[in-house]
Amino acid sequence: MAIGVAQGLTYLHEECSKQIIHCDIKPQNILLDENNNARIADFGLSKLLMMDQSRTLTDIRGTKGYVAPEWFRNTKITAKVDVYSFGVLLLEIVSCRRSLNDLENGDELSVLTDLAWDCYTEGKLDRMMQNDHEAVDDLEKGRKIRESRALVHSRRLIFKAEHEESLPNA
Repeated sequence: MAIGVAQGLTYLHEECSKQIIHCDIKPQNILLDENNNARIADFGLSKLLMMDQSRTLTDIRGTKGYVAPEWFRNTKITAKVDVYSFGVLLLEIVSCRRSLNDLENGDELSVLTDLAWDCYTEGKLDRMMQNDHEAVDDLEKGRKIRESRALVHSRRLIFKAEHEESLPNA
């Protein structure tokens, strides 16, 4: 699903005859077709740019929890606002959390991007997956897999270095 959304954004931002900034990338605007291919939907807030244009000044658009910081700086926006929203969508997928959550006391709002930043700066990114018990269980397996892949890769490099002259040219 994530790859399909990324491909859709690449098309909108780089391959269309006129660049389209969607301005509202969020789970509710990602539809799946009969083959489970992701399709970006709801272009009601989108912005069309001319060929010689890479940024535009416009009123704030989007959904709370997915809106890029650029919108609040009163500066011209670029396709990067969609990339930010896509990043929030990816965070939701890997963390099994919503972009915004009410806390138990009902007073505050937990913001997923704040949690991600805190985890990153503290060097504790595995905290992002605490809600996904399978992912937490798989963390140790994943570490072992990465270690064995690194070992295989290093062995290949050593073999290649030792046998460079006997390898065929590409």
